[in-house]
Amino acid sequence: MMFCKECGKKMRGRSDKRFCSSDCRSAYHNRHRREEMLTLRKLEASLLRNFRLLRKLREEGVSQLPREAFERMGFDFAFYTHAMKGARNEQIFFCYDIPYMLEEETVVFLTAMAVTARLLPIESFMR
Repeated sequence: MMFCKECGKKMRGRSDKRFCSSDCRSAYHNRHRREEMLTLRKLEASLLRNFRLLRKLREEGVSQLPREAFERMGFDFAFYTHAMKGARNEQIFFCYDIPYMLEEETVVFLTAMAVTARLLPIESFMR
């Protein structure tokens, strides 16, 4: 016996049939897309909040700040766009194009030159 994935109604027909009607099929996929979009919006909002805070502090000339101060300003360390390992095995985080590092309980801003200097040489990946 087959049941519609949307409304649960009994169905007849092909063995791989999943929905009793095109209305149920559309409703099912719309609901799943809506949930996915909500998740993406929350993620993007967190990244954007982090980015705006980092950009503002960088524009003000701040080079480092205690982690606790970042958290009080609403920064969420769980959200960053990508990360890289430096030559000394330190973790460099990016929020879009703004690099930063965590050194103990301090957040340190990095310039593009500082990031380039800290990255592993390309030869180390070819071993």
